[in-house]
Amino acid sequence: MEHTSLSKNVNTTIDLKKAMIKEQVSKGQILLVLYIILASSKGGLFLNNIFFLFAVTLIVLISLFVNNVFKYFILKGIFILLILFLVYSIGSYIVFDSTPNFAYMARYVLVFILALLSLAYLEDKFLLVFEKVLFPLVVVSLFFFTIQIFYFNFLMSLARSFKNFFGISESLYMQSRLYNVNAIIYTINQNTITSVFSHRNCGFAFEPGFYSFFINIGIITRLYKNNFKFSRRVLVYFIALITTQSTTGFISIFFIVGYILFTRKQITTLQRWLYGIATTLIIVLFIISDFGVAKINSSNSNYTSFDYSKHLELAHKVSKHGTSLGRLAGLQYAIDKTVHNSPIIGFVGMDRKGFDKDMAITLGIPSSIAMIIYSFGFLGLTLIIYSLFISSRKLSMIELGIRQPYMIFIVIIIYFFSFPFVSTVLFFYLVLYNFKS
Repeated sequence: MEHTSLSKNVNTTIDLKKAMIKEQVSKGQILLVLYIILASSKGGLFLNNIFFLFAVTLIVLISLFVNNVFKYFILKGIFILLILFLVYSIGSYIVFDSTPNFAYMARYVLVFILALLSLAYLEDKFLLVFEKVLFPLVVVSLFFFTIQIFYFNFLMSLARSFKNFFGISESLYMQSRLYNVNAIIYTINQNTITSVFSHRNCGFAFEPGFYSFFINIGIITRLYKNNFKFSRRVLVYFIALITTQSTTGFISIFFIVGYILFTRKQITTLQRWLYGIATTLIIVLFIISDFGVAKINSSNSNYTSFDYSKHLELAHKVSKHGTSLGRLAGLQYAIDKTVHNSPIIGFVGMDRKGFDKDMAITLGIPSSIAMIIYSFGFLGLTLIIYSLFISSRKLSMIELGIRQPYMIFIVIIIYFFSFPFVSTVLFFYLVLYNFKS
């Protein structure tokens, strides 16, 4: 009996030591994830500059060799990348009789390689480090958002001074907004400040809805890592999520909570019914509210009343910064253009501005699915969705221990439809996670 008890104690101690080692993260891992978060949020453009991207990729590559942790799955990934590049290059010659758009492809190649290197460098700690880095950024955003509500002009002046001092450039989308400025860790992006409720928290991201994506991933990670205990940290995330006023963010959090309730055995039937009733009431209140009616009417008009020829003709004549088609209309546009010209490989292998006159202006398509269809065709969409499904399952099981590993995949797909983050390191990291050996 004593021998058995001693053996159990030894095994418990070993397990605790393994857990402690797994929870330990290096400064390099923290800095890399910080870069991935800030660059992928599309707030500060300079972080996505191709030279900055190349420098980070080179630093991570050198670190892997110095620390002797280079993984052979990186070579496997690069080999597959070369195969795909060859397929799309041949396709561009067949379909467009032109050379591939190498300048356009270069960014995707760099992001692809950096994501592969990051998989090796971060080991099985990505979500752990992600949440560790995210929380202080969320706290900072709430601090600045409070100032934004009560001292808007002061914060705008302070943020613009910061931007000008460091020479931070902004996207054409941001330049088209009435009140906008990015200071790396906080973004102001408003078209109106008529009341307290018109303010929305963008955090470090270019737009409040996209910021909610990072918050929701943080909530998922914290809940599973903390055995579903509702801590102060989770409360801070929920407060930050509410300040975004993001419909996509709210839809995602309702799905996350519902998924947890309906997959955990510890949850009673009564609790599930109460959640279902509460969710239904909230949806009804949203639909009949002024905010909900405006959202629904806007989406419906963008889809059913969209006249491409008139809208784009006007944009060519008067637009200084380009135009955004909206999510549904952008998806419809991408499908129409791709189906009629290059349904298999899309437009990636040729000069899009030379072939598609609509791209001569900055044409915003705020949907990753739409951008993939347009850029890589339905072949690219199929490969990416499949890899994302397999990778998100593996990520969920390895780093969170989720037995029904579909939640992260569905959350990503929700945002996949709503926001254009397909060219970011974070997106490719999630897509390529299955390459980990």
